[in-house]
Amino acid sequence: MALGLQGNIEQQEFTKDLDLAVPIEFSAAVEAEVRHRKLPYRQLSIGGVGVRHDDLKIDFIDRRVHCAALFRDAVQAAQREGHTLSVGQARLPLVPVEYLVAMKMVSGEPKDDRDVKRLLEHVEMNYAAARKIVERHLGPLTADRLDVFAREAGRPEVPRRRKYES
Repeated sequence: MALGLQGNIEQQEFTKDLDLAVPIEFSAAVEAEVRHRKLPYRQLSIGGVGVRHDDLKIDFIDRRVHCAALFRDAVQAAQREGHTLSVGQARLPLVPVEYLVAMKMVSGEPKDDRDVKRLLEHVEMNYAAARKIVERHLGPLTADRLDVFAREAGRPEVPRRRKYES
């Protein structure tokens, strides 16, 4: 499952690696295949394995530590929607952007926060659906943080909050 999106190529940030979402129940098979191919790998602290060999840089992320249900739902949504990405001769299902937003919100890392803001600013999506996914899997405080990002990105469907009065 590729973590990516369709859309304007100029607005996407490119990295030299590929992130693949792996449902937790397939993690052992992925790791076994990597070992069978004798590829150098490391365990990812977030769950999964990272392969680094020459120009090959792939993270097979399962989020076993947290958010396994989010990844499972994202994979199922990708399979349902049918958008794909070609990688060599393989065609990989693409995670819908609403799930990609939630998956990026998990880390809280500055790069992922920038990615979320860029997605909110430049990519057409169902914001209400994205917020619902974030709230269901990551909680109401993270959903509120997403609202802040959305307002900063100028999303008109996210109303300004009233300031607290003392």
